[in-house]
Amino acid sequence: MGEKGSCSFVAALFAISGLFSALPRTFEQFLIARLISGVGIGASSVVCPVLYRRDRAGKIAWPPGDVFQLGIVTGIFLTLFINKLIQGMGDEAWNVASGWRWMLGMEVVPALIFIGLLFTVPESPRWLAQQGRSDEARAILVRVGGDEHAGIELAAVQSVAGKVGGSLSDLFTRDYFDFYSLPWC
Repeated sequence: MGEKGSCSFVAALFAISGLFSALPRTFEQFLIARLISGVGIGASSVVCPVLYRRDRAGKIAWPPGDVFQLGIVTGIFLTLFINKLIQGMGDEAWNVASGWRWMLGMEVVPALIFIGLLFTVPESPRWLAQQGRSDEARAILVRVGGDEHAGIELAAVQSVAGKVGGSLSDLFTRDYFDFYSLPWC
């Protein structure tokens, strides 16, 4: 699954969570819905910045962390604004009985917008090249930065394509971690 597929999965988690958070019949169902939301939030904090980090062919772009943080802050602001509007739709009894369901259910709207917008985003050229779909990768890279840029990027991807990642235990070898240099040893 490439970056686009991963983002689609995260958006689906948000949509499912929003729907089930608004419609629980038991407290356990509500907890499961919120757990799904938490998994979506955690996954989005890993997956979505990867989408922003794509090479912009020398064009000035915001650093990925800045874009992601701006999205979080904007989302929090919009959530507070929308919740205030929903709260104003009824009295306190309505808010206790139904208003909170509408507030949590509104999570579905941005999730569906996100899924819709993902149809306009091309798949990652790096992922396409690693899957053996170099022609599609080249077409996207040419559109972004021209023929020369596409050639350089594809060569870089192909130079690391055969290398396999390490394991967790590799992190604790002397190459990466010198246990004896710690102050208590």
